[in-house]
Amino acid sequence: MDIKKRNKTFNEWQKANKDRINMAFPRGFKDRLQAAADEAGESMTQYVVNAVDLRINGATIPTASIPAYNKDTQPPTISTKDKPQPPEDIAKQGGNVLIMWLLNAGYSDEEIRAIVGGS
Repeated sequence: MDIKKRNKTFNEWQKANKDRINMAFPRGFKDRLQAAADEAGESMTQYVVNAVDLRINGATIPTASIPAYNKDTQPPTISTKDKPQPPEDIAKQGGNVLIMWLLNAGYSDEEIRAIVGGS
């Protein structure tokens, strides 16, 4: 298949299967977004989609009260017995990856603050 035909096929698929949203952010925000996406192991697009999806579904991330997670320390202890425990790789990553996992698992903001050491 030549490049023009392949591009046309791809563009037709994109038009049929994806919504496009053109957004503008404050200067410098893209670098912060890329760094956060890299830390989460996601593309910038997937990172934004996940963040928006969490907000649409009512999740809040209490970032103002949660300190930065130091990956060189032991992962936090999660002692809530009636809720699922995060996989070891998620717990070790800490930060937003762990917070998002805990939110999706049904942990409250207060429980998350206790787990990650926020006040």
